Amino acid sequence: MLLPLCNLIRLNPEQKLYKQREKSNTYAYLIIHGFINLIDDTAGGRKIGGLTMGDSVGEETILEDQFLKSSHRLETAIANSETFLFEIDSVNFKAAVTQMKETEHGVDAFTLVNYFKM
Repeated sequence: MLLPLCNLIRLNPEQKLYKQREKSNTYAYLIIHGFINLIDDTAGGRKIGGLTMGDSVGEETILEDQFLKSSHRLETAIANSETFLFEIDSVNFKAAVTQMKETEHGVDAFTLVNYFKM
């Protein structure tokens, strides 16, 4: 089970989870309550999307790091309201992916993210 590997974090409205172009390959998040706006700072702060309960964010930098070794955040993530997230570090995320791949079902990282939502 992934829950013991996670930290619970709380964001206030308008609080940044992370900023676009930050080098980051350390954490993935699962929204358990609230809403996150995704902002493109290079386009004048234009909103490009939103995420809510059950959605994951940040895992792409962990997955890309396996191939690129220089992952940067693609957008700024800001809480729209009081938001609670589970945070899992890259070491535990990658270990869970590896462990799940070794099962007879060969689970991949994207299936893990969906499992993470359960």
